[in-house]
Amino acid sequence: SQRWHETFLAAGSELKPGLFMLDSGCFRSIGGAPTHARMTEHLRQYGLKPLSVNKVEEFVFGNCNTELSDKNFLYPMFFNGQLCDYVDIARITPDYPGLLSKNKMKGWDVLMDFGNQETHVQKYSHKSPFINNSQFLNIFDMGAPDARDL
Repeated sequence: SQRWHETFLAAGSELKPGLFMLDSGCFRSIGGAPTHARMTEHLRQYGLKPLSVNKVEEFVFGNCNTELSDKNFLYPMFFNGQLCDYVDIARITPDYPGLLSKNKMKGWDVLMDFGNQETHVQKYSHKSPFINNSQFLNIFDMGAPDARDL
């Protein structure tokens, strides 16, 4: 429905940089252009920037809307202040929130614990609480910018 789509788009502009929705229906990690801009600006505070490559891919969403990406970005992924991995995320035009793909979750051995309202990233022994009863994961759990050299 149109209302669901508007609510979904609004979520993209409200999430802090690096906060991704876990989407088991998503075969490829994506984020809207404004989401990528916020993530790139956040990394700049740490002296980091993502790698990018021009690449067009088509994405079909649950409401049957399609979007084309124009670039892929490779972002560093941090848990508890430690660099753990890199995440390849396609960029689409609308301000969609970051969606973490099923393939990435499988590779990290992610479990969603609805009883305790936590996401467990078993590969990295990391736990993250649900936010408003929803499954999100902060891939930029880096600590304060001035603490990176400690």
